Amino acid sequence: MYPGFTSRFPGLLRSGSVAFKSTRFREWFHGILQPYQHYIPVNYNLTDLVEKVSWAHQHPEQARQIAHESRQRVEQSLRPVDMQCYMYRLALEYQQLFE
Repeated sequence: MYPGFTSRFPGLLRSGSVAFKSTRFREWFHGILQPYQHYIPVNYNLTDLVEKVSWAHQHPEQARQIAHESRQRVEQSLRPVDMQCYMYRLALEYQQLFE
């Protein structure tokens, strides 16, 4: 999988609402966030979206806990400086490929 970048998802996690995530590609924060702890994963083709939203409505306390955990994780580990460090390390890895 190839790393990618998005500035939108960390903002959604910071919002205080439970986030649903569907992606095909790894993002720079992939190893920092855990499904069902920081977000609710959804199939890439969205075939289970209604089921996952229904689960969140039926389990409001768990959904609140996911939203709370995601907000804390963003404030601790998804800061702009964290992304800059990741990109710096990625550039060093690419540099080694061309040496």
